[in-house]
Amino acid sequence: MSLLYGPSQGTAKSNLLSALRETGGVRLEASYSGGNDEGGVTGITVLDEKGEKIDVPDMILRPRKDSDGSWVHANEDGLVQDYHPLWEAADAMLATEFYTWAGEFSAWGTLFATTSDGKVWREGEIQSGYDSDRAEY
Repeated sequence: MSLLYGPSQGTAKSNLLSALRETGGVRLEASYSGGNDEGGVTGITVLDEKGEKIDVPDMILRPRKDSDGSWVHANEDGLVQDYHPLWEAADAMLATEFYTWAGEFSAWGTLFATTSDGKVWREGEIQSGYDSDRAEY
């Protein structure tokens, strides 16, 4: 994958497993869908060593960073709303395959990660192209 679009597949995998470990989880199941210019993670389930769910919100509040642009506004406590690092890492992993989700395709399925063996994989469907009702000029 080009650095223009994000991290390499190896870096994205490492980041995803690190973010999963930081939650205390050992297994990630992230549902995704998209295509035709938009897509990404739609839900995340994280399981601990006992198989119990760990709540991981999609958004968090974090301190404002020097690297935040002027368009990033903090609340009265100086905190900025941002995506949870695990959600960002899962989206970045999917981006190594689907890039910006632009193109004539639809994809849906589940992204999995397990810390015990360091594996990350995806199961799902990809449908390419549009139906034949497209006009030709």
